[in-house]
Amino acid sequence: MNAARETSSAPTNGSDTESGLLLETELALGEVIYSSRSAAPIVRFAILDLDPLRELPIYAQLANTQRRAQIYLRAASKRWATRAMTASDLDAALVALASELRTAGRADLARLAEDAAGGLAETLLVRAIELARRLGAAQSGTAARAFIARLDRELDGLESLYAPTPLQAMDVAAAQRATRDYFVTAQLPVAERRARTVAPKSRLPLADLVQIAAEGLMHAAEKFDPSFRVPFAAFAHRPIAQRLYRAEPSADLIPLPQRVHEARSDVRQAITKAATEGVATSTPVLAMHLGLPERVVRAVVQSDVPVLSLDGVTGRILEDTYAGEGDQSGEARVEEKERAAVVQRALATCPPRERSILCQLFGIGCPARPVEQIAKQHGLSAARVYQIRDAEIRRLRRPAVAKMLVAYA
Repeated sequence: MNAARETSSAPTNGSDTESGLLLETELALGEVIYSSRSAAPIVRFAILDLDPLRELPIYAQLANTQRRAQIYLRAASKRWATRAMTASDLDAALVALASELRTAGRADLARLAEDAAGGLAETLLVRAIELARRLGAAQSGTAARAFIARLDRELDGLESLYAPTPLQAMDVAAAQRATRDYFVTAQLPVAERRARTVAPKSRLPLADLVQIAAEGLMHAAEKFDPSFRVPFAAFAHRPIAQRLYRAEPSADLIPLPQRVHEARSDVRQAITKAATEGVATSTPVLAMHLGLPERVVRAVVQSDVPVLSLDGVTGRILEDTYAGEGDQSGEARVEEKERAAVVQRALATCPPRERSILCQLFGIGCPARPVEQIAKQHGLSAARVYQIRDAEIRRLRRPAVAKMLVAYA
């Protein structure tokens, strides 16, 4: 990290990037990371220019790995050069690309394509890879896309013809992983600045915002394409902003592990399916069917009770669930009956059509039905059914309506 800051003392084109890394250093690190996402990563890693990274602490590891990758590349290129038919196909793709680049006014790249096409077969592949790295925005042309596709096929064929050993592949993967970790660490100020910018208007604490922004930063580092030669801070602005924006609606929620979300979803789907089929179910049966502990299923059912009264599966489903369990206390059953009575009084305040839609959606007094069937029955679209549901739930949650229901209780 100190080395990264030291390299920023000499400005590039008059100014440094926001992260404290020089633009050339950012692009070189991005090249290493980008090589892991393309065909034949060991070949692409072997021809990278690591000179801008010479002052970084990871340079020694990268340089040693690149020397071993170059040994593999020399041996593999000699075998590939013996396939004259394959070499001529790539040569023809380069000629077509050179013509397209000259038409587009990219004479510098056109000369590189012509030089690569006219070179020796053993150097053709390396020159083609270097040209592909420099195309950048020029990759949108028809001949450019055909050339990239042809090059990827040749690189896949190269690895099939002369496959790297598992040790060589692991060596290059470790170097790329170390580069990504260093790059993300060095760019953390970009995420922190963005988090501090939105903190005054956010309901999330600053520490959470920084963590969310760091997740966006890691995603941006994986997708960073250095061939466009733009500072990473500019490239990462949108992914970080998107992560922060998507996190805002969940500011008041307690985050749960993914496995807990999956268990909740499985239990809810099983209960809904049982209610649709008119089959009574219980916690032991659900646990055995889903392969989950009974305590997990019971916790999901109990945690859903406050929500199920208006927003989830209620009525017959919960009645059947508790009826099949012998370990429920009489007090719990009385409480559930009282809750069901409050739901019925709430539904009585709804117009007939809206009441019918809510009952069928949530399975209140009848099996739950799919939205499409409810919409067809009432001559509405599925979107309109959802709108009616949301509007009625908002109305029932108003203080005036809530006080009326409490008075009736």
